[in-house]
Amino acid sequence: MDDLERKKKHEREKKSHEFKTAELDRRIQVARLLRDAQIAAEREQARLQKEEDLQKVQELATKAPQMRSSSVDSWSFLPMVLLPSSLTQHPADSSSQPSQSPTSPNNVIHKDRCNPGRGPGDLGCDLGVLGHFCPSLHEAERKQEGIECLAREEQAALERHKAEREAEEEIALMKCDLEEQARSVKEVRCEAERMRQIRQKEVERLRELDSFRSNGTSGSSMIGWDAGVLAVRTGFLMH
Repeated sequence: MDDLERKKKHEREKKSHEFKTAELDRRIQVARLLRDAQIAAEREQARLQKEEDLQKVQELATKAPQMRSSSVDSWSFLPMVLLPSSLTQHPADSSSQPSQSPTSPNNVIHKDRCNPGRGPGDLGCDLGVLGHFCPSLHEAERKQEGIECLAREEQAALERHKAEREAEEEIALMKCDLEEQARSVKEVRCEAERMRQIRQKEVERLRELDSFRSNGTSGSSMIGWDAGVLAVRTGFLMH
């Protein structure tokens, strides 16, 4: 009866352990699916944000030449403002105008108008483009770093959870083995005690029989025979 109860208890514990393990595996799978979905959504959002930032940068890059040309035109009129008043008041008087050389200011101005280079407006435009693009880029990088950090933390938590589960399973197996060994030792001890009691009862019965025969009228030969039988039986039981 005790063996049957122990077997039933062992089966219940085994089924309970299997159920807990299956439930734990299911929760881990759900957590992994949720994590993968969240990471995919955040990556998609970061990708869309990068595409939007790139589109804005391209739009600003197409507008930059227009801004540069307008800024160069405005700066090209500055030497005219700085010319002497006689030149500005009598533009038709050829005698008052100095002879233009290839390196004269007017030629320089005309050259600058024909071949506009990078003017002060270019720097402002470039800084504006960088100022608009850098915050969005930094924000996307921060989001990406946050996603990667979250993924690493989730992976570490899953690894710890897996290690704890394996440790619990190992402890449960060791416990079952120890219980099985304890049951085996107990059964061996019970069997040894039962055999010892049987031998003790047999020895006592043979002693009583020998005592009864020694008090009778059978003689010394009968006593010797009974003693030999007793010795043989005792040796057989001891083995």
